[in-house]
Amino acid sequence: MAIAHVADSSADLNAPGGTTTIALPAGSTGARVVVVAFGSTRNSTTNPNVVSAPAGWNAIGSGFSANDGTNEVSLYGFWALGSVAALGFTNSQTSGLKQGWAAALFSGVDLSTPIDVVGTGATGSAGLNAASITIVTANAWDVVLTADLNHHEVTGTGLTAADNGATPANASAGVLYNTTPKSTGATGTQNVGISVSDPGDIVAALRFALRPAGPPRPHMMQACFL
Repeated sequence: MAIAHVADSSADLNAPGGTTTIALPAGSTGARVVVVAFGSTRNSTTNPNVVSAPAGWNAIGSGFSANDGTNEVSLYGFWALGSVAALGFTNSQTSGLKQGWAAALFSGVDLSTPIDVVGTGATGSAGLNAASITIVTANAWDVVLTADLNHHEVTGTGLTAADNGATPANASAGVLYNTTPKSTGATGTQNVGISVSDPGDIVAALRFALRPAGPPRPHMMQACFL
């Protein structure tokens, strides 16, 4: 079954407090997978915000943070079946916290093991290379979660962005995906970044691939003997 993008949802929050409650994209059902990215910024270089997921969600790789000596940015990503009920995510920090989240809904994804491969987090300035990954399953989709310290939309060649800001408005979190299916063994880096020059900016990226669902199994024929 081929993967397809269904819908997005997002929000930009100033002082969200200890809990950030997201809204699932339209059309979310148990036969679909939702991916959500959280980009958090604070005027601090210590004790970065850690986002913890409620029941039914699974971490994508490891969350991570970076700072420019004055401010910090944190990036966390999770996935769940589209019918997940718990939508309140916990923030470890509240003082000075600003946050954006973006969610993208996909169909045709393996519902038990949707993550085909995940890379390591990377940070850079206006542009950076998201870590190289090697596709395991044919027809997987390349996806990059992003966060930006100064709230610029992050883009990448061949990638469609689901983010918390309309182009070219502010966006501190994004789910970027490539609709071209990848072949088994495909590898290489993916460059992402912002189109403006902003001193001290930090772009964070976490790259992975969504695994497609396998073909439906044929029904077993039952013989009836009289």
